[in-house]
Amino acid sequence: FSFELCGGTHVKATGDIGLFTIITENGIASGVRRIEAICGAQAVRYMQKTKESIQQTSALLNVSDNELKNRVAALMDENKNLQKELSKLTSAKLSGNIDDIVNSAKVINGIKAIAGKFKDVNTNQLKEMADGIREKNKLTAGLLAAENDGKLSLVCFLTDDLIKDNKLNAGNMIKEAAKIAGGSGGGRPHLATAGAKDVSKIDAVFEKFYALLEETK
Repeated sequence: FSFELCGGTHVKATGDIGLFTIITENGIASGVRRIEAICGAQAVRYMQKTKESIQQTSALLNVSDNELKNRVAALMDENKNLQKELSKLTSAKLSGNIDDIVNSAKVINGIKAIAGKFKDVNTNQLKEMADGIREKNKLTAGLLAAENDGKLSLVCFLTDDLIKDNKLNAGNMIKEAAKIAGGSGGGRPHLATAGAKDVSKIDAVFEKFYALLEETK
């Protein structure tokens, strides 16, 4: 099969094209691929610039061009492992704060209402904290919030006895609370997550959370 590439300009012979190099290839529709390429003097300049970038990167990493790929792969693995270690350390530190967070809870209609505010903590770490609190407490509802890169990450949780007896739903609660800060979210009855844009409204989000528990009278 012959698949012809046509850029709109025809030549008398393929030799007129000179150096030809593909720079991008992607899908633009079902069963349709788009290839973008350059040729001639422009392709030569592109290859020269690419070679220069490779040499500069190799120099920064103090390896030869042939060793560059393996060196970058090793650095990526190292970074991944460091991120895992950092996540473990952060989780351990947060776990140590669980008792303090629980002890500072309000009691609303017989429900222990927990609100925790953090910085540079990801959603998975908030969920781990929520699970830790759920396992050790009863009649407890919580909203954990963290500021990350100017945005809010929210996790709402309920102990199982609240879901059964009071018919509360963490997914519904976090939807209402997140709206206050221009966000949205959802999840399961016992655990739900949300994201929001307005970090300055974090205290208002907590107040909405408390108000929703007040409505359980």
